[in-house]
Amino acid sequence: MSNHIKIVRIKAVNNALKELRDQVVFVGGSTISLYADRPVLEVRPTDDIDVIIELLNYRTSTAGRTP
Repeated sequence: MSNHIKIVRIKAVNNALKELRDQVVFVGGSTISLYADRPVLEVRPTDDIDVIIELLNYRTSTAGRTP
């Protein structure tokens, strides 16, 4: 898969995340070739796009607050 196609797919996922888009990091096989500083024969193809996001539970997010 070409870098152009990977970028288009990552942008589509980014746009679908709407208000969360500034809180995610794209990782995994879909991004590896974008970070490579020299070309390799072939990066193993992948069909998914992995995302990391920080989540808080209610107890953690309200710690220290008074009701």
